[in-house]
Amino acid sequence: MEPRLVGRDRELGIIDEAIGAVRAGEGRVLLVSGQAGIGKSRLALSALQRAKEHGFAVLTGSSSPLQAGLAYAPIVEALRRYLATRPESALLDGLHDIAGLIPDPRLPQAPRSGDPDLERTRMFEAVLRLMERITADRPALFVVDDLHWADRGTIELLHHLGRGSRRRRLLMLCGYRSAEPGGPLAALAMTIRRDESGVDLALEPLSDNAVGELVGDLLGAEPKAEFLREVTARAQGVPLFVTALVGGGSVTDVPVIVRDVVLDRLQRLDDRARRLLELIAVSAGTPRLLRAVWSEDGFDSVLRQLFDQGLIEELVDGPVLTVRVSHPLYAEVAYAELTVGQRRSLHASIAAALDKTDVFAAAPHYRDAGDLVDPERACEVLYAAGKRALGVHDAQEAVDYLSVALNHARAAGRDDLMPELMTDLARALQATGHLDDAASLWHLADSIAQHAGDTFRQRLLGYYRSMLEAERGNLQALPGPVAFDDKEDPPIGLMVHWLVAIRSADMAMLWQVLDKMLDLLRSQDSDEARSVAHFGASVAARLRGDYAGAYAQNLLSLEAAGRLRTEEREQYRYAPALQMPVLSILRGDIPGAVRTVENPGAAEVQFYLPGATHYVAYVRTIVTFVAGDLPGALAVADASLELAKHVGEDWIVVRALAARAFLLAEQGELDRAATDLEAARALFDPAHDDIVMATDLAGTAYALRVETAVADTVYLPPRPLGDMLVDWLRVAYVGYLAVARKDLAAARRAVDHLRIAGKTALFLDALANRQEGLTLALTGDHATARDLLRRAATSLYGMGAPLLAAQAEVEALELDDNPDPDAISRCANALAGLKPWIARVQALSGVQALSKREREVVRLVGEGLTNGQIAERLFLSERTVETHLHNSYKKLRLTTRPMLTQWALEHTDD
Repeated sequence: MEPRLVGRDRELGIIDEAIGAVRAGEGRVLLVSGQAGIGKSRLALSALQRAKEHGFAVLTGSSSPLQAGLAYAPIVEALRRYLATRPESALLDGLHDIAGLIPDPRLPQAPRSGDPDLERTRMFEAVLRLMERITADRPALFVVDDLHWADRGTIELLHHLGRGSRRRRLLMLCGYRSAEPGGPLAALAMTIRRDESGVDLALEPLSDNAVGELVGDLLGAEPKAEFLREVTARAQGVPLFVTALVGGGSVTDVPVIVRDVVLDRLQRLDDRARRLLELIAVSAGTPRLLRAVWSEDGFDSVLRQLFDQGLIEELVDGPVLTVRVSHPLYAEVAYAELTVGQRRSLHASIAAALDKTDVFAAAPHYRDAGDLVDPERACEVLYAAGKRALGVHDAQEAVDYLSVALNHARAAGRDDLMPELMTDLARALQATGHLDDAASLWHLADSIAQHAGDTFRQRLLGYYRSMLEAERGNLQALPGPVAFDDKEDPPIGLMVHWLVAIRSADMAMLWQVLDKMLDLLRSQDSDEARSVAHFGASVAARLRGDYAGAYAQNLLSLEAAGRLRTEEREQYRYAPALQMPVLSILRGDIPGAVRTVENPGAAEVQFYLPGATHYVAYVRTIVTFVAGDLPGALAVADASLELAKHVGEDWIVVRALAARAFLLAEQGELDRAATDLEAARALFDPAHDDIVMATDLAGTAYALRVETAVADTVYLPPRPLGDMLVDWLRVAYVGYLAVARKDLAAARRAVDHLRIAGKTALFLDALANRQEGLTLALTGDHATARDLLRRAATSLYGMGAPLLAAQAEVEALELDDNPDPDAISRCANALAGLKPWIARVQALSGVQALSKREREVVRLVGEGLTNGQIAERLFLSERTVETHLHNSYKKLRLTTRPMLTQWALEHTDD
């Protein structure tokens, strides 16, 4: 299906105005110009459709490069096609002068005058009289497309028709490429601009908003932001290019149709213009740079030729003038048509020219020049560019530069640079998620350091390699960092030891690390040491179950890190900042958790450890849920899963899938939750405590809604390592499941765990009240149970956890003989969108569930349909519709149609 025409409201308005004028007897000529693919033909098609709607006769013809030698080809095509629809008409009577143009049996052979100019004039007049006859009965639209390929005679004949039809009902619309007007087309355009009956309509590229609309239409859905940005940048508002990029399956490739359009333009250039355009495609630059590299005569005249044809443009930034190819896809195609040798030669020449003035601008040319540059100089330039890319957190650019720099270092025999180059390249590879490649490079760098006896680099590489193995989840290789030296190593080294101990779930190792952290201030007096020591004290307090102490020590760790220099601050802030939202929730400060969940200042760590970036998103998912924003939590979970897939480590993907499965189960989207759970279990590795906790939580939440088995690990006591909040939620949901399955022993164990931890964590104390209330309700002690559940709800509301609070309040109301309507309404608002809880709230209201047909009828009432319209829509009788409505009023305890309409609008997602 042809996509709708977007971004051309002004042009369509001009066409509509012209159609109106022609209908009133005033001829019009529209000359539509623009670059290839800009939408001239599409606009002409819209004009044709609009003209047909007003009863116009239509004549259409188009030029073609294959018909370049055929005189009047588009005119002949248009007239023959139209006359074929009028075989019995008298349109051609007496027009024998047109016989040389249109072979038609109704036309006698025109007599020869011996004067070609006179015969041509008579033929022009005969065509004009034919158009007069056509427009005598009704207005006509004459469309000639691709006029830039037409012969001179066609252009002159169209000019004659336009001038001779000012007082006739004829609208002429001619499209051509403005970048290549040439002699007769330029004269025609000038004449049209000067004539009050003509409009020279130059089509500009679509706006970014219009491109977004077009991409959405082509996809049939809202495009992803990154995809839309790529299409917008490459297409530069040209509709044909937008359509080709979207429909080509890969936005990074040049579609064939785009390549053909561009090559058609490039092949018309002479050799000198083509060479200069190729140079500009390789490197947009100042005229001075381009002149130095091109080194041929006539630079200014060739540059002017390219500029006049719209192939290049000038950009002015203060005193600097830059010349570049006017369209990025033209530059891509021009570059792609060069041989590898030609590209390298141009890059080498540009690198040499730029090296004298701007080393960093020369870097991409040194990178792409191959072996045509001095390897030692190339190594130095590319290494500097790679280091700068790392400094601005552009990992892929750093990989591009450093990998080539490493090759040049080998060629130049720069063994002194190899270890540092390998280290930086491995870090860049790690940042791009190429963890196996990074591991191989670390191993090679370590071998070189061992061979050279460089013990300092070996120690440094030991830390880097341990962090990488933690990132990869490679538990077998984790216990690898060198022993921490409190006199030589910076305190951050202990954070690596802590990470290794956590990842390997080695409690003995963890306590050894914590002891060193706590003793650190005896040997080092610095804010770095204080930050690490307080962090160690926080973890130690957490392991002892002292969550209040853990929060206080974590806060001191962050304060010490905040006093450090910027380049060190992020490294020391990351771990305590990641703990802060979870400790804030356990403390009962959920708004505080939301404020700190973004973990600002951790960009440096997240850059080199993509999995750390995901972990921040994972924590944000759970915190957002606890804060009562389930839709927001699901949105974060979706983004977190995409990020996990990008990182590519199975254990990270499992954790993201499990988090989303938990949220979907809470929302009542059980089919989707089951799909995520199945996908998570297919990648499951029980060696990772984090994914065991996350998967157990999701499996338990799902089992609450569906009769299904759960893993034995869900019943384990709280684990001292791993995700605190996820594990405590797992304990709480195991308690809810035990109550649902009337397993009193398991329910009481959950109460005991939560009650002990709740002594230093207000959030867990509230969950303990809820769990104990549910457990007592199971034994029949409804009065005490109701009191505990209300206390839990009050506490959770006060902390800022409305979803969990409303759930506890519903459970209390279910134990009440006369539940408070206001409380029911409050719960209904808080739990809107959670399908399992909507039914329970409705049951409290005495509202019975509607049947499927009743829901359909009520939904249509909400849309404003009458009983008759509903009957017609659902293929029912009106009496049947009335019966369904009667039952719905009764079940919902409503009495009027407006009340039913309001109910339908409020429950559209039920």
